[in-house]
This record gives sequence, structure tokens and C-alpha cells, in this order.
Amino acid sequence: MVGAMHDGREAPDQAPGVSDPQPRATAGEGTPADLGLLQVIRDDGSIDPETDPHAPPAVVLRAYREIKRLRLIDARMILQQRQGRVGFYGACTGQEATPVATALTLEPEDWVFPALRESSIMLARGFPLTTYLAQVYGNAGDILKGRQMPSHMSGRSVNQVSWSSCIGTQIPQAVGAAWAAKHRGDRAISVGFLGDGATSEPDFHNAMNFAGVFRVPCVMICQNNHWAISVPSSRQTASNTSQAPARLAVCERADFTPAWVRPVFTTSTGLPARRAAARLRRKRTPSSKPST
Repeated sequence: MVGAMHDGREAPDQAPGVSDPQPRATAGEGTPADLGLLQVIRDDGSIDPETDPHAPPAVVLRAYREIKRLRLIDARMILQQRQGRVGFYGACTGQEATPVATALTLEPEDWVFPALRESSIMLARGFPLTTYLAQVYGNAGDILKGRQMPSHMSGRSVNQVSWSSCIGTQIPQAVGAAWAAKHRGDRAISVGFLGDGATSEPDFHNAMNFAGVFRVPCVMICQNNHWAISVPSSRQTASNTSQAPARLAVCERADFTPAWVRPVFTTSTGLPARRAAARLRRKRTPSSKPST
């Protein structure tokens, strides 16, 4: 789920060289079209010409390289954790497209408030790999001096704040940073990440309500992998999360623009994220994007 807000400044609606077609959302019975599934890559691997953003080959290749690097890092770090060489590591296997697509959408001044599986945004935004891995080990190369838990990477140079092991705490922080940017008149936006389990936390509802009331420039991205750690969605919410992101998010459609996407590759995830970010810079109004 993604959210966005206003400030009156104009901003381009798309990245250079990337078209921005109106997506065709596949809605289930009784579901409004704008809350349906946005899918660029079909189940058979072909691209839907009606939703194809026509990303330049260089952008697609960059995205592929970032995803490939992330998968290799995850595989190596999981082995290190199993061998007892690092205390904890949170892999994002199968969800790599969402952080990579978001990273390629953001501008340098934007702020990121990740959950467990989005730390790699730092790498795609230029954070050094060796320093990133030093934070996993907490060794002498760690800019946090070993004072943070493993897999809680952050870096001021890329405007990324560490997530907390307490579920959902980063959501009001993202909204607060966006509110500060609005007061300063900055062009920056904030991006907050959460999983479907975080939608059951009070922090989520408080933050979304605050964002809607104060119209802050914040994008919220909910990665719904149908599990809140070891708890299935059916046990942590009574909402039908497979069809209704608006019910999952409990958002006012007047305040938020949800987009339901299947992040098979960055073309699916990047399109609504880019549109939400552009809308924020242009109008400073909330939007939201769930990802299954």
C-alpha cells in the first residue's frame, strides 16, 4: 500500500525515459478498479502492453543486477548466521523487487524507514557494500560501532533510518519525518515500509490517520506476504487481504490512493511507487500501495 501528500510544487510524473501509462487494474467481484491488482508482467512471463512502463534497457539491467546482488548477499549471510558467525539476519528472498524498485524511484534527499526486509535500499542508493556488511557483523568497520542489532542497517549518507524489532514503530516515524519536511518546505518525501502483520498494530492506524489529517509527503508500502512472522493473515486480521487492500489498510479513499501490485519484477512495483512519489512532490497528498 502506498500513500502520498501535497505541497504545491510541480514535479515530473515519471522518470526520464520511462513512460507512465494508465495501469489496468484487475479487480475482483465488488472491488473498485483502482483497488484491483496492477500487473505488468503476466503469469506466463510476458509483458502486458497496456501497463508496460517501457523502462529503458539500462534501468532494467540495473534493477536486475541489484536484485541478483541482493539474492547472493542473502544466501551468503544466511549461511553465516546458521554457522553462528552473525547473530541474526533477515533475508528478503522473493521480495527483492520491492526495495530495489523503490530505491530506483527515490531522489537523494528522500528518507527511508524500512521494516525487516528493505535494508538493501541503502545499497541501491550507493551505500558501500563493505560498510553495509560490517553492520551485520558489528565489527570495526561498522559506522554504528556495534551498538545496533545485526540486520538493523542504517546510514545517514543515504537518509535511511534503522528499523526496530518492535513491529510497526517505523510507520509513525516516517510520517513524522514527512511532516517535518513539509514544515521546512523541503522537496524530500519519506517512505515507510511495513508487513501485513503491522497493520494490526496501533502505530499503523495512528500514523495513517495523522498522515491523512495533516497531508504529509509520505509513501507507505505494505508488503503482504500473507505471514506476520509465523502468524498467517487469517489469524491476525479479519479482513479479506487477498482482494481488498483498502480493508487491509483501513484507509480513507478520500485521503489515500491505494495500488495493489504483484512485484514479480521492478516494472510492477516501480510504477505505482513512482507515481505516488511524483504525486507527493507535486501535491503533498497521501497515497498507498500494498504489495502481495
